[in-house]
Amino acid sequence: MSRHTDRIHVFELTFQTDFQGEKDMKALLQEYLDENLKEKDNRKYIEEEFSGLLDKLPEIDPVIEKYAENWTLERLDKVALAVLRLSLYEILYTDIPNKVAANEAVEICKEYGEEKTPAFVNGILGKVLNRI
Repeated sequence: MSRHTDRIHVFELTFQTDFQGEKDMKALLQEYLDENLKEKDNRKYIEEEFSGLLDKLPEIDPVIEKYAENWTLERLDKVALAVLRLSLYEILYTDIPNKVAANEAVEICKEYGEEKTPAFVNGILGKVLNRI
């Protein structure tokens, strides 16, 4: 399985968090992995990425609000929000090259988002990358 496919799994989990309410995220993760992954080797990477992202959400969401001028998290398209959370986690807290994280974000938006989503996400990530 490719790193892109692993990233898609983390994106899908992140996307689901907005619709889960108070559900236990560890339970969500295990349920998702059991339903969608048979290979044991990739489970660890996906678990670590998703758990790390959840831990850093209180730091990531204010960055999104800062650079998504005139947009609140509640108003953002849910695909764009999940992709931004994932890509900013990768940019700010992992050793994944920034360009790779940004490019993957745009590719996920093309696959899952609306027509304008890739440009919107790319614009926000561009602002963030210019500041760091």
